[in-house]
Amino acid sequence: MPEGPRTRLELISEYADLRAADTGEARRTERLAGLVIALLGLENVTARQVGQAAQPTVTFKLGDRHHLLELRWPAAKLDSGRPSDRPGDADVRRVLLSIPGFTLAALDAARGEALLLDEVHLEAVLCGVMSAAVLLERAVEGLVIDGRSHSSLAELLGTSPSSPPPRLTWAHLHQDPIPSPDVKAPETALRAVLRGDRAWAEPKGMGLGSDGRLLVNDGKGVFEVDRRRPRTTWTTGVPDCSGAPLVDGPAVLLKHNEGIIRVHAGKVTPVGHVGPGETTLLKGRNGETWAFTTLEQVDGRPSHRFDLIGSTMFDGPASFTIDFDARLRSCVWLGERRFFLVADGHCAVVDLAVTTRVPEESWKPTPGHNPVHAVALSSGDLLLVLTDLNERRARVVRCDPELRGAEEIVEFAAFAVHGVVAGPEVITILADLRQAPDSPIRPVLFELRLPAPAGFRQMDVSRGEVISLSSMGRKGDYRIDAKTIGRGTGVAFKAMTSDLPQAKQRARREIEAARLFGDHPNVMPVLDSSRTYSWFVMPLAECTAEAVHAEFSEPRPFAGTRHRPLRRLAYPPPGRLGAPRFETARSSAGR
Repeated sequence: MPEGPRTRLELISEYADLRAADTGEARRTERLAGLVIALLGLENVTARQVGQAAQPTVTFKLGDRHHLLELRWPAAKLDSGRPSDRPGDADVRRVLLSIPGFTLAALDAARGEALLLDEVHLEAVLCGVMSAAVLLERAVEGLVIDGRSHSSLAELLGTSPSSPPPRLTWAHLHQDPIPSPDVKAPETALRAVLRGDRAWAEPKGMGLGSDGRLLVNDGKGVFEVDRRRPRTTWTTGVPDCSGAPLVDGPAVLLKHNEGIIRVHAGKVTPVGHVGPGETTLLKGRNGETWAFTTLEQVDGRPSHRFDLIGSTMFDGPASFTIDFDARLRSCVWLGERRFFLVADGHCAVVDLAVTTRVPEESWKPTPGHNPVHAVALSSGDLLLVLTDLNERRARVVRCDPELRGAEEIVEFAAFAVHGVVAGPEVITILADLRQAPDSPIRPVLFELRLPAPAGFRQMDVSRGEVISLSSMGRKGDYRIDAKTIGRGTGVAFKAMTSDLPQAKQRARREIEAARLFGDHPNVMPVLDSSRTYSWFVMPLAECTAEAVHAEFSEPRPFAGTRHRPLRRLAYPPPGRLGAPRFETARSSAGR
């Protein structure tokens, strides 16, 4: 049975393995050619390999233009940006991809004979930040207009805004008044601080850094708001990003198309793939970054996924698909690997260290309709913002993660709420006060002050949870060793020995089933796994069936057990699909 096309996540994992493999340049470049052909296939571009295996060339057609893509993977940067001598038509576009890149001398000496690409360009296409067609089109523009054979990813995306950032002025200086809020909780104050001019585009989201930096994404770029002056300055001019920016020290993380990029000091780095749909970026424990994405399935049912994002696209790839039959509107990190999920009708808490399933009995009614934002307070409580499009009103509700109680804090006039961030002393709300959808946007920045909160509650985790909480999807975190080693935690490491598609599907079913029902006391949970389901980790069993054979050999009734008829489960004959290899390993987590 032929294997189907590989997914983007599988290609990313293959590329990561290829970078880590200790193989020669010729073999590595040959495998790179196969990966590039498969990647172009995801964009419905037919490509094939020509030339020698040691220096492969991939030929394909985009639009009306044929392309020759020469691949190089030397140990160091190429000192020449000139493609190999090869007879060809003048209408054929020449492209040279060198994974390590090119020396400055090679870039300076490039004569426009070929477009020069490096690993960042390949990784941008792998992550879904840009399609190959768009990347090459913009690279050609850089060649024709500016004479650049090599354009950085920042230059291709465009990081230099052509206009000043949107302006903000003091709210009390405007003549048209802002309706007074209806404060419902004691010791609470909501105050309009800043107002934007009519040149604003509709904001995509707002983020807050640990240093107090307030950033707004308006689709044209990300600008910083200085509330003391007031003043706005561009942080990055990468356009067409969606969702709220996530401040990560001096860098900013954004979603661009289907990928996540890190922007710092004018440099753009692809760091992960999350797919289409609405994505929320969250800060987790010890600086972890999570991407929560709602994906649309073919049958119309939404699918939700958590992706762990590293500093590069190879750091800690871990993905968790959530079984929660609801259209989620917001998500909040609660601590460790626990998340609060907010839907229109109900909410729930999921602990990825235990399971990805959200059973219906754990659902709690959402305290209101249309919850557009949710944030965590330093007290451990949550703040939900709900909007009423008919009444042009917004409500702020405070509750605990278990929804044992909820309290309405304040209600105020708002057509939409585009962002909510919680600092140590004040909650900032970016709202739109226009009266009709076709009216110009009227952005207002509110500050909400609540009574002084207490500190976060601490969680106790078991030994197995320590491994699951530290799982990063990295095989290098485990040492295969049957002997006792002084450090680490003993685990069971299972790896596939067959490349048959049926074997991979079987491993995927086992991993997903264990994650769904891992919270059941009679189910062995999966603690960690690769994104391509080629290996996974389970806790070591306390004993074997042979050890307890005598205990269960005598027939005896099981008190209080209900007997139900079961259909025989279809199970393949042994050895047909390549049974998983079962080994004892040690995890570096929990040392």
